[in-house]
Amino acid sequence: GDAFVLAENLPLAARVPRVFPQPSDGFVLKAQPPAGRDHVVLVVTRTPLVSGIAPPSRRPPVPATLSPEGVVVRLDALLARLPADAWSHDTLPVDVLVRR
Repeated sequence: GDAFVLAENLPLAARVPRVFPQPSDGFVLKAQPPAGRDHVVLVVTRTPLVSGIAPPSRRPPVPATLSPEGVVVRLDALLARLPADAWSHDTLPVDVLVRR
């Protein structure tokens, strides 16, 4: 499969829900066939993180510049440089449904 960067450095606040994407984000997510199970990786840091995963000249959502495995390796390396209490992450399974 492919990896996509949906957002980078979105402002968040503790215990404040953030719906994504919002109309102000300028895009709508639309699934393309085939339907099935996919994964979303969420990384939260106390300070903005320059990952190099999205092309610098384009605003997300964009295809990642790395393979899915490369994205994981890059994130692991970047997060290893930060104090343990400065970041958190999770991988969420997502069922992709395609309407015909």
